[in-house]
Amino acid sequence: MCRSPTVEELLFFRMGRRHKSKGKRRLSLWWIFVSGLALAALICGAVLLENRRPPEHHEPFLKQSPPQPQPEQTAKKAAARKPALPQTTRVAKEGACPVGWTLEGEHCSRTNKGVNLEMLDMDADPCTQPYRYACGAFLDDPRNAGENLLFYSLYQRNRELMQNIVLQHASEDPQSDVGQFYHACVDYLEAPQKEDSPTLEQLTLLIEEDLTRHEDLPRVMGLLSKYDIPLPLSLSFEVDLLRGSTLIPFISQHLGVFSAPTNDLGHLTAIQSTLGISFQAARKVTALEQTLLGARREPLSSTLHAYASHEYNNTDLVRDWPSFAASVHAKGFDIGDMLRTAWPGAYKHITRAWVNSPLYVNRFAELHRTHTIETWRAYLRFACHIALEAGAYTDNEHHYAYHRSYDGRWSFPWKRPQRFYMVTSASESSNEQQCVYATEAYLPLLLDDYYLHAALTEERTEAARRLTRSVIDTFLEQLRDPMDTLFSPHLNRTMAIEKIENMQVLLGAPTHWRELLQFPNRPLIRGQGFLEDVLQIRSYHKSYLEALFAQSPYEPLDADRLFDGLLSVDNAFYVHQLNAVIINAGVMQDPLFSPSYELEAQYGRLGVILAHEISHSVDRVGTHFDWKGGVVEPPWMSGEAFDADTHYIEALYTRPSYLQNLNDGQRTLNENIADQYGLHVAWRALLKQKPDASFGKFRVAYAQMYCDGLDKTAERRLAQRASHSINSVRVTAGLSTFPCS
Repeated sequence: MCRSPTVEELLFFRMGRRHKSKGKRRLSLWWIFVSGLALAALICGAVLLENRRPPEHHEPFLKQSPPQPQPEQTAKKAAARKPALPQTTRVAKEGACPVGWTLEGEHCSRTNKGVNLEMLDMDADPCTQPYRYACGAFLDDPRNAGENLLFYSLYQRNRELMQNIVLQHASEDPQSDVGQFYHACVDYLEAPQKEDSPTLEQLTLLIEEDLTRHEDLPRVMGLLSKYDIPLPLSLSFEVDLLRGSTLIPFISQHLGVFSAPTNDLGHLTAIQSTLGISFQAARKVTALEQTLLGARREPLSSTLHAYASHEYNNTDLVRDWPSFAASVHAKGFDIGDMLRTAWPGAYKHITRAWVNSPLYVNRFAELHRTHTIETWRAYLRFACHIALEAGAYTDNEHHYAYHRSYDGRWSFPWKRPQRFYMVTSASESSNEQQCVYATEAYLPLLLDDYYLHAALTEERTEAARRLTRSVIDTFLEQLRDPMDTLFSPHLNRTMAIEKIENMQVLLGAPTHWRELLQFPNRPLIRGQGFLEDVLQIRSYHKSYLEALFAQSPYEPLDADRLFDGLLSVDNAFYVHQLNAVIINAGVMQDPLFSPSYELEAQYGRLGVILAHEISHSVDRVGTHFDWKGGVVEPPWMSGEAFDADTHYIEALYTRPSYLQNLNDGQRTLNENIADQYGLHVAWRALLKQKPDASFGKFRVAYAQMYCDGLDKTAERRLAQRASHSINSVRVTAGLSTFPCS
């Protein structure tokens, strides 16, 4: 590093030492000083000239290294990072262009082929620093803090499109279901006094007039369950954990309506003011809640291995429903009457059911009589209030969206509908924006139809189909190859091949999902007010599942007939009980996927995602299920053999992230296995379609899916609860198993 001499140094040279030839000595010192300065200036000049040279282009998989364009200096890039490359650069002779560029005539042109060149850090080594190389400029730009560029852009695009769809229909066709629901929502939020729902009034009247003794409780709870009111016993139809691809009645235990401690003054005051009851009566309501909470058991096991082994199935699957219902009735609660009221068309078909847990149901039958009927009335009235009009109780109204979520830890589809919050107090979102969200939450099927017409073209779908067929064929070829070393040597390849050959891949939208739009209970919206519309939609979805079960009780169903998702969500997942991969239409959009992208970008993104989800069929949980989605006992690969064969993957992903947070390779093992299989299968599928494919382009396209600007604290918090590895580790560890020179 070059610097000017200090004052002390100048004084030292100026004074010198006294001796006989003082003048000559002073002249000699000055000569040495000036010569030193000149030499230092020459060295600094040489260093600056060296730094101005364009960096080497590390692209070992390109046939030859092309000449690099001269970057323009800009103050926008932090730490003097190399800025975006110019739009075109002249090449002296025909040759390969840098990653993400195409040769047009005599120029390398920066056209959009699925790779964002402005994010590249040309100083980083793509072999040893693939994350820094692909995302460096993005990481250095503080404006992008906390964002993931690709998925954030994809989310924003889908959000804007869905918002435009809602607002367009609300404006141009206010009498449509979408228009009526949206305007009813806006009127509800703007009204100085909230409307009373006719249905809610009827339910409240039912509770007050019909619930006169404990024997009435099962029937009243059955009627309330039709509208998804939170109750001590929750009723639904879910996919059978043992047989797969079939619906089964599901009775779940109480998870708490409001979980209020008996001595919490805030909760007691809210109950008292909402219901107009005494303080002592409010204490009895919270005491009832605590009794129910004390009797419940945790619904899910705490570890992946315990859940995959189905430790609860021996007790939670009721194989003889009539006998079980009779035993519960003998304890004082007629659960059969509750189910007959809730499911009048399906109850006669019930022979077996999933009950989580039978012990809780029996305890509930014994305990419910320890509380007075007046307390039960207040409790159920408050449950209705929580379900619809919670603004007086908390700052939010609790609504439940009817596109189902899947459990990220287990990839099982039997989760509750996603909770949707509508803020009734001061909020950053306008009433119009909140009602756009509410419309998406409650009318996903209608909006899905509009979204598909706007976003999913036949060209895009056909390109995704070709890619899917290529990935599946490659997956099967690898499994059939006796010399293959990608998959575990202890893997039962016959079972794996059978699963993938029979796997359903739902691209963009399921085939039969529009059947829900032709269900007899339509129209959904009756124009009687917002809360009334919400209750009618809940009743509609409940009755649809009941009718689906009644049409073919305990018979296998296609995965697309059970699909109840919001297609604009940028998500993809595998469902074990259905042996199906779901690729939402929201994923098949720019900037993640486009038919115009180069094949390297198509396979490096959507191809990897697809292969990743298919890989879950042969992961630690997948080995417990057969090709029909039914449970196999014992699993077709022992846990000990699986752990031994995948130990290297656990070690590979146990490493510090780009921000030096330690990634837990053991906790994220299942997703890491899918990452490894997905990357290698997608790359091999690409080579079959394009033998001269550039691994450099494939690598950058994959890596740029996971560029994010989280700070170290935010990344650490996310890593503690996420089922996937930290983004930078997914890139660095995943690509480290490929040869790179």
